[in-house]
Order: sequence, then C-alpha cells, then structure tokens
Amino acid sequence: MTILVSTLALRSQDGAIQCRTHTEPASASSRPGFLALPTVSLSGDPDGATARRAAFQALQAGPAEDTGSVPGPPTLTVLDGGATPDIPLFDAGRWSDPSGSTPDVWCFLATGQGGPWERPQTLLQQWSTGDILVDPRTRRILMAIVETEGSVAAIAKHLQETAPSVDPATNEWMPGVHILPVRTPTLPPATHTNCVLVGTVAIDPASPYPEEQERLDGWIDQILGRDRPLTKVLLTHDHADHFADARRLADRWGVPVEAHAMTRDRLPPGTVDMAIEDGQVIPAGQDGNGGPLTLRAIHTPGHAKGHLCYLEPLSGTMVAGDMVAGIGTILIDPLDGHMGQYLESLERLRSLDTQVMIPAHGEPIGQPASRLVAYHEHRLGREAKVAAALSVAAKPSTPEELVPVAYSDTPEFLHGLAERSLIAHLQKLVEDGRTRIDGDRYEWVGP
Repeated sequence: MTILVSTLALRSQDGAIQCRTHTEPASASSRPGFLALPTVSLSGDPDGATARRAAFQALQAGPAEDTGSVPGPPTLTVLDGGATPDIPLFDAGRWSDPSGSTPDVWCFLATGQGGPWERPQTLLQQWSTGDILVDPRTRRILMAIVETEGSVAAIAKHLQETAPSVDPATNEWMPGVHILPVRTPTLPPATHTNCVLVGTVAIDPASPYPEEQERLDGWIDQILGRDRPLTKVLLTHDHADHFADARRLADRWGVPVEAHAMTRDRLPPGTVDMAIEDGQVIPAGQDGNGGPLTLRAIHTPGHAKGHLCYLEPLSGTMVAGDMVAGIGTILIDPLDGHMGQYLESLERLRSLDTQVMIPAHGEPIGQPASRLVAYHEHRLGREAKVAAALSVAAKPSTPEELVPVAYSDTPEFLHGLAERSLIAHLQKLVEDGRTRIDGDRYEWVGP
C-alpha cells in the first residue's frame, strides 16, 4: 500500500497564515501538497514515524519542478533516533478513505522556510475558478486554516478533532465534479471504477455489488440534495466494469442512459436509451458557483470501438474512461480494440485544451498532454520491440512464441494479457504493410 503524506508548510505573516505546498514530480499536478511513498505499508507505520520522516524530507527539499515525468520512489533519509529536525511538525492525524479506493493519509502541518507563499484564500479562489487542481485533503486543510484563524498548532488540533476523511460526497476535485469510486471486478491492480458526477450527470456507474450501489446512491443523494435531480447517465464504453450499474441507477431516477451507437449495439437490448454522436454537447446542470456545466462527447476508438471521452470545457476537465489510467495500464484487446485507432485517439486528445484528465481507474491526472505523449511513445516503443522480435525470428512465428521476446520486461504471469496486446500490435504492423499473416503465424516483411 502507498502512504501519502501531506507536506503543507505554513508561516504567519502580518498576523495571517500563509502556506506553500510541496509537490513531488510523479504526482505534482494531481496531488499538490502530497508526497507519495510506494511500497511502504501503513500497517508497519502505526505511529506515523515513516510518514513523519517523509514529511521532513519533502519540506527540507522545497517545491519540486514538475517535469511531467514519472520518477522512481523517493528515497527517505532516515533520521537518527536522537536527532531533532529543525522544522517544527504538527500531527494533524491519519485520514481515511471510506470507499477503500485510495490509501489512508498521514497529515502533518509545519512551519516552513522558503517560498513561494500564498494566502489560503487565494488558493481556494483559484480552485473555485478551475485554475488549479487541489487534492481534496489539501483543500480541507486550506479551509481549516481559514476557519480556525489560529496558530499552526491550533489548526492541526482542529483537523484532528474534526476527524477528516476522504469522503467523495463532500470532496470535489473540480467545482461541480465529484469522483465516486465504487468497487468493480476490473483488471488488477485496479479494484475500483470511478463513477464521475459532473453537475447532474453520472458517468460510468459500474458496480454489480449491492453494497456499492447503495453507497453510490447515498453519495449522489447527498451531493444533489432535494433540489437537483440526476438528469442522465452516460457511458464511456461497453466493458462490464463501466456499465454494470447504469440501468439500475437510471431507473431509480427515471432518466435515460446514453452512449455511442457502437456501445449501445454491443450491450444487451434496453441498456442504452439514446445514442451520442461525436462532438455532441450535453447539458450537465450547474457547478457549485451556479455556472452552467456542459460536456462535449469525444469519440476515441481504440480501447473499444464506441469509446467516448467527455470534456467539460470551462475547467478543461476530461472524463477519460479507459484512454488513460491512474493505476495499472490500458489493455488493447484485438477482439474489440484497435492499436492504430488508439494511437490516433491519443493524438486527438492531446490536441484538445485539457487541463485535467479523470481516468476510470485511479486519481486525476494533471498536465495530461505529457501523459498522453508518454502513452503514445510507450506504445510505439512496444511496437518496435514486436517488430524486432519478428525480424530476428528464424521462421514465421505465433504470438505465443513472440511474447517472451517482445515482452521480456513483463512478469511471466502477465504474459496471457501481454499476448492480447501483442496481437493488436501485430495487426497494426500487417495494416502498415510491414508484416504478413498466414493462419496464426506472422512473418516480417519490413522495413
């Protein structure tokens, strides 16, 4: 399990609290104020000692430049038991996620050095206008600073006493946009699918489990209240971990289910009521400030024939479905996927004015253009490995024979899934005229 450590530094200036957030490059734009520590178990850190060392390290390092790259896990500097760090650190408690979809968080407040410094009211205003993406936990701290009007120690005490949690019903990632993760039978390492509530529109309610459906109903009821009904249910595509709860949720509210025509045609009759066309603009109610929300449908085939993304243009928020992943990877299965189309869809998304992408699995992705470039380059790199494996083969080869060479960097227990992706690459090479197929065997043609 991953530990997330808040490293929000505070100072008092002219009688008011100011703050700066440390951001670690791997997650800078999606988790401002938090340092992610892969492979560290919370069960082995009962009193937050490891998290505390990480918080010191982050504060001492200062703000990091966001390069859009994904570096390895940060290295912890273990402090000697008798050492006294020169940064006062106040424990604001261990924060939990009741949905179980994200890790618990150790939260610390500190008096910090350096800069830049901002008034919390400024950061909250920038969030409310969609100018910055703030992790809900960081936003909760900023709100506590404004509410408390006390010292750093008083703010930390207030946060401990109010027992904050990462409750999707009370935390918006963007104004009017809630991410409601529900447990689904999806591909590991993901365990949940994000049902995204944009205004009064729910996208991809997907859990087949009654207890998760009840949880989702409660969240939506709490968010919308009595005055705002749900107006429709949208689907990104036809895979079971994206549509399983759509019909039930829509019937509960008496609203339609809408999706691309190719998605409608692949699902059981009666699942989808209306087809959505590429470029169609869908009303989605209002954001938290009373402004209008709309969603523009973007047809992005490749992972699935009828795959749609939904762009909220004011904030530049893209509900991306399975075009990208916040956890795990995207499988292109040749049964209903197409590698060439997927690469074209990545390029199309990169051409749009998108500030934040919400994947179906995992948490929001800031600066999505760099992530889309990385995805595109990764697929082309894999294609080069497939081509190299074919070019050195002594005879026409089956996909099973090529997997150990083309996916030599992939654990053997994943070779079954890798073979599906490899076939998608081979089909693209055939279409490009670089490979020919005879039965179930492929032969390199070049160049």
